[in-house]
Amino acid sequence: MTAAEKGKLEAYLKKTLSSELSVRTRANTKGSLEVYKGEEFVGVIFADVEDGEKSFMFSVAILKEDL
Repeated sequence: MTAAEKGKLEAYLKKTLSSELSVRTRANTKGSLEVYKGEEFVGVIFADVEDGEKSFMFSVAILKEDL
């Protein structure tokens, strides 16, 4: 993903969910970004292009021991 997309996604997540969230690039991966709350990993954002339209999916894993 581009740096501009990364910035827009981070701003959206901060506005919508929490100002403590940050978006980071992933090593060796161009089609996804990692989301953190402070230093704690929260989830991954994946880019999807279908019929020429780009969208993003935010995937959060919730571990049983965290409940």
